[in-house]
Amino acid sequence: EILSPEPVNLTDDLKEIVQEVNTYTYGNIRGELYIGVRTMLFAQQNPDYDFESGIIGTLQMLEQQLGTKFLEVQQDIRINNGVEGRIVLARYTIDDPASNEERNNVLTMLLFADDESMRQVLVTQTAIDSTAVSLRDRLLKSVSLNQ
Repeated sequence: EILSPEPVNLTDDLKEIVQEVNTYTYGNIRGELYIGVRTMLFAQQNPDYDFESGIIGTLQMLEQQLGTKFLEVQQDIRINNGVEGRIVLARYTIDDPASNEERNNVLTMLLFADDESMRQVLVTQTAIDSTAVSLRDRLLKSVSLNQ
């Protein structure tokens, strides 16, 4: 299957900061496997991108959307073709509509930014699904930034 483009509506406040946003997704954020890719082109150069604020903002947005709280949040610095970034790992539980039970999930986020843009890859998957874990690992290893 292929990632599908998702419409993004920018508020007037964001239009002052962001020139363009593209989002592509696979699956459902509440499902057993979800992949989201977002690229953002800044309206003006942003030499001091605040990774911590970007990570916290994304996690808070997802917590509200999923109705959960992220646990065991870990992050590490990544460099890809000279672009600084972070990898973020977190665990969370979510109600599984199929079984009416809680399901343990894992969130993995890659976040890269430079003066002109931000790129994010987000993967959520069931913690015990070895196929999803393998797919996530292959996806993360394949990320290569062009400058």
